[in-house]
Amino acid sequence: PAYAARFEDSWAIGHIFNGLVQFDKNLEVIPCIARRWEISEDGTEYTFYLRNDVFFHDDDAFENGKGRKVVASDFVNSFFRICDFETASPGLYIFQNVNTDKKGTTKGFLAENDSVFKIFLKIPQSDFLMKLTLPYCSVLPVEAIDTYGDDFRKHPVGTGPFKFKLWQEEVKLVLIKNENYFEKDEEGVKLPYVDAVTVSFMDDKNIEVGEFMKGRLDFISGFHPSIQTNLLSNQGKLQPEVADKYKLIRAPWLKTDYIGIFVDTDKELTQKSALRSREIRLAINYGIDRKGMVKYFRSGIGIPAEHGFIPEGMPGFSGMKIEGYTYNPEKAKELLFESGLNLTDEEKHITIFATKEYKELCEYLRKELEALGFTSSIELVPASVFKQRIAM
Repeated sequence: PAYAARFEDSWAIGHIFNGLVQFDKNLEVIPCIARRWEISEDGTEYTFYLRNDVFFHDDDAFENGKGRKVVASDFVNSFFRICDFETASPGLYIFQNVNTDKKGTTKGFLAENDSVFKIFLKIPQSDFLMKLTLPYCSVLPVEAIDTYGDDFRKHPVGTGPFKFKLWQEEVKLVLIKNENYFEKDEEGVKLPYVDAVTVSFMDDKNIEVGEFMKGRLDFISGFHPSIQTNLLSNQGKLQPEVADKYKLIRAPWLKTDYIGIFVDTDKELTQKSALRSREIRLAINYGIDRKGMVKYFRSGIGIPAEHGFIPEGMPGFSGMKIEGYTYNPEKAKELLFESGLNLTDEEKHITIFATKEYKELCEYLRKELEALGFTSSIELVPASVFKQRIAM
């Protein structure tokens, strides 16, 4: 959990681990291991009252291999681990408002007793409770951390609905039912429903869709052109010939695809780029037909980001209250004229970096840029290289 920066990591960790609180289907914070909580009037003291029926998974790290009950000190240790600079967790930002010294030692976490856990903030923070739902804030047993050290990633021990069974990296992850899990559904039925979960790792989306259609996978998540070709109509519905065989679930996906523009004016690269001009960046915003992009490249699955950066489905989505960027080629041309830049051919050229999953969308962007008078090229790179270049 300390390194759960990717969606895929979060999905697996959510099956094995729990935290103090969690989101419900409406993205409201609800109890998890904490049955209830109190926040002081000044917003700087959080008191969590823990359930007494939550146990860590059975594991050799414990005495006699039997998982013990979760207590407040487990959260102290787990959160301190995130704050420890030696852990180098990308989740450290969550606790930046907690009282810590320069070495990462914190007085901001307190186990008042086994069932009462407190967090002390420097100043009030309205989104702090929401951040505690993140995988970084999962509770871990110190016994397993001490036993496995850096190999804890291969021997995860949590409290979640499923227990770790097998992981062959880049091939398959197998999780089995936690018979002692504490949560029940709305009807009072004990969770989880299934005995095991198998996660298959496939780099090629075409193979993934093929395996799904052969019945070797129970579900696949997310959109890919191969899904559009094999399963969906141009209207984003299941093809008639497979409508009785599969079930399509459509819901807002909490993700925003965006174009990042390099604008650091201290870099030589920017001095030779038209994108250094605010008017030109605005022109590009007005020169891209987002609705057409969703219609033709996503079979209507998706929502054009014309009203701000927050995706529909999140509580902060303001809809029509935010006037964003619609497709307005005439406005785009006006802004290009107002920029007053007499661009050279080199300055008119824009290089688009992306991973292979976005190749078709990038080709679409090229045509939109050409309509505005720019030339462009696409450079496809592996995801790891892509992240490195962004960081640079």
